[in-house]
Amino acid sequence: RKDKESFFNWFYMFINIGSLIASTVVVYVQQEISWTIGFIIPAACMFLATCIFFSGRKRFVRIKPAESPIMRVLKVMFSAKTRKGSSYADEPAGMRPNMSYAWLEDACEDDTTPFSPLSPASASASPATKRKQYTHEQVEEVRLVVRLFPMFLATCFYWTIYSQMQTLFVSQGMTMNTSFKLGGWEMDVPPASLSSFDTISIIVLIPLYDQILAPILKRGKRQWTVLKRIGVGLCLASVSMIVAGVVEMHRLRLAAEGKFTQQGVVDMSVFWQVFQYVLVGASEVFAAIGQLELFYDQAPDSMRSCSSALALLSTAIGGYVAGGLIPLVNQITEHWTKK
Repeated sequence: RKDKESFFNWFYMFINIGSLIASTVVVYVQQEISWTIGFIIPAACMFLATCIFFSGRKRFVRIKPAESPIMRVLKVMFSAKTRKGSSYADEPAGMRPNMSYAWLEDACEDDTTPFSPLSPASASASPATKRKQYTHEQVEEVRLVVRLFPMFLATCFYWTIYSQMQTLFVSQGMTMNTSFKLGGWEMDVPPASLSSFDTISIIVLIPLYDQILAPILKRGKRQWTVLKRIGVGLCLASVSMIVAGVVEMHRLRLAAEGKFTQQGVVDMSVFWQVFQYVLVGASEVFAAIGQLELFYDQAPDSMRSCSSALALLSTAIGGYVAGGLIPLVNQITEHWTKK
Protein backbone atom coordinates (compact mmCIF):
# COMPACT_ATOMS: atom_id res chain seq x y z
CA ARG A 1 0.00 0.00 0.00
CA LYS A 2 2.88 2.36 0.80
CA ASP A 3 4.32 1.82 -2.68
CA LYS A 4 0.92 2.60 -4.22
CA GLU A 5 0.62 5.85 -2.27
CA SER A 6 4.12 6.87 -3.33
CA PHE A 7 3.33 6.01 -6.95
CA PHE A 8 0.60 8.65 -7.16
CA ASN A 9 2.88 11.21 -5.52
CA TRP A 10 5.75 10.69 -7.94
CA PHE A 11 3.39 10.30 -10.91
CA TYR A 12 1.93 13.73 -10.21
CA MET A 13 5.37 15.23 -9.64
CA PHE A 14 6.65 14.16 -13.07
CA ILE A 15 3.51 15.60 -14.66
CA ASN A 16 4.41 18.92 -13.09
CA ILE A 17 8.03 18.71 -14.21
CA GLY A 18 6.70 18.69 -17.77
CA SER A 19 4.32 21.51 -16.88
CA LEU A 20 7.21 23.58 -15.50
CA ILE A 21 9.11 23.28 -18.76
CA ALA A 22 5.99 24.28 -20.69
CA SER A 23 5.16 27.30 -18.53
CA THR A 24 8.71 28.70 -18.59
CA VAL A 25 10.77 27.63 -21.59
CA VAL A 26 7.92 27.20 -24.08
CA VAL A 27 6.10 30.37 -23.01
CA TYR A 28 9.32 32.36 -23.25
CA VAL A 29 10.04 31.01 -26.74
CA GLN A 30 6.51 31.80 -27.90
CA GLN A 31 6.60 35.37 -26.58
CA GLU A 32 10.20 36.37 -27.24
CA ILE A 33 11.35 34.25 -30.21
CA SER A 34 8.65 32.66 -32.37
CA TRP A 35 5.17 31.22 -31.95
CA THR A 36 5.99 28.66 -34.65
CA ILE A 37 8.98 27.30 -32.72
CA GLY A 38 6.93 27.47 -29.55
CA PHE A 39 4.37 25.09 -31.07
CA ILE A 40 6.99 22.82 -32.65
CA ILE A 41 8.58 22.07 -29.24
CA PRO A 42 5.45 20.50 -27.63
CA ALA A 43 4.61 18.75 -30.92
CA ALA A 44 8.05 17.12 -30.96
CA CYS A 45 7.70 16.15 -27.29
CA MET A 46 4.33 14.55 -27.99
CA PHE A 47 5.78 12.60 -30.92
CA LEU A 48 8.62 11.36 -28.70
CA ALA A 49 6.15 10.34 -25.97
CA THR A 50 4.08 8.41 -28.54
CA CYS A 51 7.17 6.55 -29.76
CA ILE A 52 8.09 5.61 -26.17
CA PHE A 53 4.54 4.43 -25.56
CA PHE A 54 4.48 2.15 -28.59
CA SER A 55 7.97 0.82 -27.88
CA GLY A 56 6.65 -0.86 -24.73
CA ARG A 57 3.44 -2.27 -26.23
CA LYS A 58 4.70 -5.86 -25.98
CA ARG A 59 5.03 -5.50 -22.20
CA PHE A 60 1.47 -4.26 -21.67
CA VAL A 61 -1.16 -6.48 -20.10
CA ARG A 62 -4.05 -6.55 -22.52
CA ILE A 63 -7.49 -7.24 -21.10
CA LYS A 64 -10.36 -8.13 -23.39
CA PRO A 65 -13.19 -5.57 -23.39
CA ALA A 66 -16.08 -6.49 -21.10
CA GLU A 67 -19.36 -4.83 -20.21
CA SER A 68 -19.23 -1.05 -19.96
CA PRO A 69 -18.76 -0.07 -16.29
CA ILE A 70 -21.08 2.89 -16.81
CA MET A 71 -23.82 0.66 -18.16
CA ARG A 72 -23.30 -1.72 -15.24
CA VAL A 73 -23.84 1.13 -12.78
CA LEU A 74 -26.92 2.40 -14.62
CA LYS A 75 -28.44 -1.07 -14.91
CA VAL A 76 -28.02 -1.92 -11.23
CA MET A 77 -29.34 1.48 -10.13
CA PHE A 78 -32.36 1.20 -12.46
CA SER A 79 -33.06 -2.34 -11.33
CA ALA A 80 -32.87 -1.34 -7.66
CA LYS A 81 -35.17 1.65 -8.17
CA THR A 82 -37.83 -0.37 -9.97
CA ARG A 83 -38.05 -3.08 -7.28
CA LYS A 84 -39.35 -3.03 -3.73
CA GLY A 85 -37.96 -4.65 -0.61
CA SER A 86 -34.51 -5.95 0.19
CA SER A 87 -33.17 -9.34 1.08
CA TYR A 88 -29.81 -10.01 2.66
CA ALA A 89 -30.38 -13.70 3.34
CA ASP A 90 -28.31 -14.87 0.39
CA GLU A 91 -25.38 -12.53 0.96
CA PRO A 92 -22.13 -14.52 0.77
CA ALA A 93 -20.62 -15.29 4.14
CA GLY A 94 -17.28 -13.84 3.14
CA MET A 95 -18.69 -10.39 2.41
CA ARG A 96 -18.80 -7.74 5.12
CA PRO A 97 -22.24 -6.19 5.71
CA ASN A 98 -22.44 -2.78 4.06
CA MET A 99 -25.55 -0.75 4.77
CA SER A 100 -24.55 2.42 2.89
CA TYR A 101 -26.82 2.90 -0.13
CA ALA A 102 -28.77 -0.14 1.05
CA TRP A 103 -31.43 0.45 -1.60
CA LEU A 104 -29.01 -0.97 -4.17
CA GLU A 105 -29.54 -4.40 -2.59
CA ASP A 106 -32.99 -4.42 -4.20
CA ALA A 107 -31.21 -5.21 -7.47
CA CYS A 108 -30.52 -8.69 -6.04
CA GLU A 109 -34.19 -9.41 -5.50
CA ASP A 110 -36.28 -11.78 -7.58
CA ASP A 111 -38.03 -9.88 -10.35
CA THR A 112 -41.62 -10.72 -11.15
CA THR A 113 -42.35 -7.34 -12.72
CA PRO A 114 -42.28 -6.61 -16.46
CA PHE A 115 -38.77 -6.73 -17.82
CA SER A 116 -36.87 -3.48 -18.31
CA PRO A 117 -34.87 -2.67 -21.47
CA LEU A 118 -31.99 -1.70 -19.17
CA SER A 119 -31.85 -5.20 -17.71
CA PRO A 120 -28.88 -7.34 -18.75
CA ALA A 121 -31.04 -10.39 -19.41
CA SER A 122 -32.34 -11.05 -22.91
CA ALA A 123 -35.63 -9.54 -23.93
CA SER A 124 -36.93 -12.95 -25.02
CA ALA A 125 -36.78 -14.40 -21.51
CA SER A 126 -40.08 -14.78 -19.68
CA PRO A 127 -40.70 -12.66 -16.56
CA ALA A 128 -40.95 -15.81 -14.44
CA THR A 129 -37.37 -16.79 -15.26
CA LYS A 130 -35.89 -13.38 -14.51
CA ARG A 131 -34.48 -14.16 -11.08
CA LYS A 132 -31.48 -12.68 -9.27
CA GLN A 133 -30.14 -10.83 -12.28
CA TYR A 134 -27.30 -9.38 -10.17
CA THR A 135 -25.14 -11.04 -7.56
CA HIS A 136 -24.24 -9.38 -4.29
CA GLU A 137 -20.68 -9.01 -5.56
CA GLN A 138 -21.91 -7.08 -8.61
CA VAL A 139 -24.10 -4.82 -6.49
CA GLU A 140 -21.21 -4.21 -4.08
CA GLU A 141 -19.02 -3.11 -7.01
CA VAL A 142 -21.65 -0.59 -8.05
CA ARG A 143 -22.05 0.57 -4.44
CA LEU A 144 -18.32 1.36 -4.26
CA VAL A 145 -18.60 3.58 -7.33
CA VAL A 146 -21.80 5.32 -6.16
CA ARG A 147 -20.14 6.12 -2.81
CA LEU A 148 -17.59 8.20 -4.72
CA PHE A 149 -20.23 10.60 -6.09
CA PRO A 150 -20.26 12.98 -3.06
CA MET A 151 -16.47 13.31 -3.23
CA PHE A 152 -16.80 13.74 -7.00
CA LEU A 153 -19.05 16.78 -6.47
CA ALA A 154 -16.73 18.22 -3.80
CA THR A 155 -13.68 17.96 -6.05
CA CYS A 156 -15.57 19.67 -8.90
CA PHE A 157 -15.57 22.81 -6.78
CA TYR A 158 -11.89 22.29 -5.99
CA TRP A 159 -10.99 22.23 -9.68
CA THR A 160 -13.08 25.37 -10.12
CA ILE A 161 -10.66 27.10 -7.76
CA TYR A 162 -7.67 25.54 -9.50
CA SER A 163 -8.85 26.85 -12.87
CA GLN A 164 -8.58 30.43 -11.60
CA MET A 165 -4.84 30.20 -12.31
CA GLN A 166 -5.55 30.14 -16.04
CA THR A 167 -8.27 32.81 -15.91
CA LEU A 168 -8.59 35.38 -13.14
CA PHE A 169 -5.01 35.06 -11.87
CA VAL A 170 -3.65 35.84 -15.35
CA SER A 171 -6.13 38.70 -15.83
CA GLN A 172 -5.09 40.10 -12.46
CA GLY A 173 -1.39 39.84 -13.34
CA MET A 174 -1.86 41.67 -16.64
CA THR A 175 -2.97 44.79 -14.71
CA MET A 176 0.13 44.73 -12.46
CA ASN A 177 3.75 45.73 -12.96
CA THR A 178 5.47 42.83 -14.73
CA SER A 179 8.92 44.43 -14.85
CA PHE A 180 11.67 42.40 -13.18
CA LYS A 181 15.04 43.95 -12.40
CA LEU A 182 18.16 42.13 -11.25
CA GLY A 183 21.25 44.34 -11.12
CA GLY A 184 21.56 45.95 -14.53
CA TRP A 185 19.36 43.31 -16.18
CA GLU A 186 15.66 43.96 -16.73
CA MET A 187 12.88 41.96 -18.38
CA ASP A 188 9.10 41.74 -18.49
CA VAL A 189 7.67 38.62 -16.88
CA PRO A 190 4.70 37.11 -18.76
CA PRO A 191 1.82 36.86 -16.24
CA ALA A 192 1.04 33.34 -17.46
CA SER A 193 4.56 32.24 -16.49
CA LEU A 194 3.79 32.83 -12.81
CA SER A 195 1.98 29.50 -12.81
CA SER A 196 5.49 28.05 -12.69
CA PHE A 197 5.51 28.90 -8.97
CA ASP A 198 2.55 26.55 -8.57
CA THR A 199 4.50 23.85 -10.37
CA ILE A 200 7.73 24.49 -8.46
CA SER A 201 5.90 24.30 -5.14
CA ILE A 202 4.47 20.92 -6.15
CA ILE A 203 7.86 19.57 -7.21
CA VAL A 204 9.39 20.71 -3.92
CA LEU A 205 6.54 19.69 -1.61
CA ILE A 206 5.82 16.20 -2.98
CA PRO A 207 9.17 14.69 -1.84
CA LEU A 208 8.79 16.47 1.52
CA TYR A 209 5.29 15.06 1.95
CA ASP A 210 6.15 11.56 0.76
CA GLN A 211 9.37 11.12 2.73
CA ILE A 212 8.84 13.28 5.84
CA LEU A 213 5.30 14.57 6.48
CA ALA A 214 3.29 11.45 5.57
CA PRO A 215 5.33 9.08 7.83
CA ILE A 216 5.00 11.54 10.72
CA LEU A 217 1.24 11.87 10.26
CA LYS A 218 0.79 8.09 10.06
CA ARG A 219 2.58 7.64 13.37
CA GLY A 220 0.18 10.05 15.07
CA LYS A 221 -2.60 9.03 17.44
CA ARG A 222 -5.29 9.79 14.88
CA GLN A 223 -5.20 7.79 11.68
CA TRP A 224 -4.15 9.79 8.63
CA THR A 225 -6.54 8.89 5.80
CA VAL A 226 -6.85 9.91 2.18
CA LEU A 227 -10.08 11.77 3.01
CA LYS A 228 -8.22 13.90 5.56
CA ARG A 229 -5.57 14.54 2.95
CA ILE A 230 -8.20 15.79 0.50
CA GLY A 231 -9.79 17.91 3.24
CA VAL A 232 -6.49 19.66 3.96
CA GLY A 233 -6.11 20.36 0.24
CA LEU A 234 -9.59 21.90 0.05
CA CYS A 235 -8.75 24.18 3.00
CA LEU A 236 -5.48 25.29 1.39
CA ALA A 237 -7.31 26.06 -1.86
CA SER A 238 -9.77 28.25 0.06
CA VAL A 239 -6.90 30.10 1.72
CA SER A 240 -5.33 30.73 -1.69
CA MET A 241 -8.51 32.46 -2.83
CA ILE A 242 -8.51 34.61 0.31
CA VAL A 243 -4.91 35.66 -0.39
CA ALA A 244 -5.79 36.44 -4.01
CA GLY A 245 -8.67 38.59 -2.76
CA VAL A 246 -6.39 40.51 -0.39
CA VAL A 247 -3.93 41.14 -3.24
CA GLU A 248 -6.77 42.39 -5.43
CA MET A 249 -8.03 44.75 -2.71
CA HIS A 250 -4.55 46.24 -2.40
CA ARG A 251 -4.28 46.57 -6.19
CA LEU A 252 -7.62 48.37 -6.41
CA ARG A 253 -6.59 50.73 -3.61
CA LEU A 254 -3.41 51.68 -5.47
CA ALA A 255 -5.43 52.18 -8.64
CA ALA A 256 -7.84 54.45 -6.79
CA GLU A 257 -4.86 56.49 -5.58
CA GLY A 258 -3.68 56.89 -9.18
CA LYS A 259 -0.44 54.94 -8.77
CA PHE A 260 0.28 53.70 -12.27
CA THR A 261 3.44 52.96 -14.24
CA GLN A 262 4.37 54.46 -17.60
CA GLN A 263 2.88 51.37 -19.23
CA GLY A 264 -0.52 52.22 -17.74
CA VAL A 265 -0.70 49.36 -15.21
CA VAL A 266 -0.92 49.57 -11.43
CA ASP A 267 2.47 50.16 -9.81
CA MET A 268 2.35 46.90 -7.87
CA SER A 269 4.74 44.03 -8.59
CA VAL A 270 3.16 41.00 -10.19
CA PHE A 271 5.26 38.86 -7.83
CA TRP A 272 2.71 39.59 -5.09
CA GLN A 273 0.76 36.79 -6.78
CA VAL A 274 3.42 34.23 -5.87
CA PHE A 275 1.75 33.48 -2.53
CA GLN A 276 -1.58 32.47 -4.08
CA TYR A 277 0.14 30.32 -6.71
CA VAL A 278 2.19 28.50 -4.06
CA LEU A 279 -0.91 27.84 -1.96
CA VAL A 280 -2.72 26.36 -4.95
CA GLY A 281 0.31 24.12 -5.54
CA ALA A 282 0.30 23.02 -1.92
CA SER A 283 -3.41 22.22 -2.19
CA GLU A 284 -2.71 20.00 -5.20
CA VAL A 285 -0.21 17.95 -3.20
CA PHE A 286 -3.04 17.10 -0.82
CA ALA A 287 -6.32 17.30 -2.76
CA ALA A 288 -5.42 16.43 -6.35
CA ILE A 289 -3.16 13.49 -5.55
CA GLY A 290 -5.53 12.37 -2.80
CA GLN A 291 -8.38 12.34 -5.29
CA LEU A 292 -6.42 10.14 -7.71
CA GLU A 293 -5.57 7.73 -4.93
CA LEU A 294 -9.12 7.64 -3.54
CA PHE A 295 -10.84 7.06 -6.87
CA TYR A 296 -8.38 4.28 -7.75
CA ASP A 297 -8.21 2.61 -4.34
CA GLN A 298 -11.94 2.58 -3.54
CA ALA A 299 -13.07 1.30 -6.93
CA PRO A 300 -13.46 -2.43 -7.67
CA ASP A 301 -10.99 -3.98 -10.10
CA SER A 302 -13.55 -4.10 -12.92
CA MET A 303 -14.41 -0.39 -12.58
CA ARG A 304 -11.09 1.29 -11.83
CA SER A 305 -10.85 2.81 -15.29
CA CYS A 306 -14.34 4.26 -14.87
CA SER A 307 -13.50 5.67 -11.43
CA SER A 308 -10.27 7.20 -12.68
CA ALA A 309 -12.24 8.78 -15.51
CA LEU A 310 -14.55 10.33 -12.90
CA ALA A 311 -11.56 12.15 -11.44
CA LEU A 312 -10.77 13.66 -14.84
CA LEU A 313 -14.45 14.49 -15.37
CA SER A 314 -14.46 16.52 -12.16
CA THR A 315 -11.52 18.51 -13.54
CA ALA A 316 -13.44 19.26 -16.73
CA ILE A 317 -16.61 20.27 -14.91
CA GLY A 318 -14.62 22.52 -12.59
CA GLY A 319 -13.06 24.20 -15.63
CA TYR A 320 -16.47 24.90 -17.15
CA VAL A 321 -17.79 26.29 -13.87
CA ALA A 322 -14.72 28.54 -13.61
CA GLY A 323 -15.37 29.80 -17.15
CA GLY A 324 -18.91 30.73 -16.16
CA LEU A 325 -17.71 32.64 -13.10
CA ILE A 326 -16.01 35.35 -15.18
CA PRO A 327 -19.15 36.72 -16.92
CA LEU A 328 -21.06 36.31 -13.66
CA VAL A 329 -18.52 38.38 -11.72
CA ASN A 330 -18.46 40.99 -14.52
CA GLN A 331 -22.23 41.38 -14.36
CA ILE A 332 -22.26 41.71 -10.57
CA THR A 333 -19.43 44.25 -10.48
CA GLU A 334 -20.98 46.29 -13.30
CA HIS A 335 -24.23 46.37 -11.33
CA TRP A 336 -22.43 47.58 -8.20
CA THR A 337 -20.50 50.20 -10.22
CA LYS A 338 -23.72 51.65 -11.61
CA LYS A 339 -25.13 51.94 -8.09
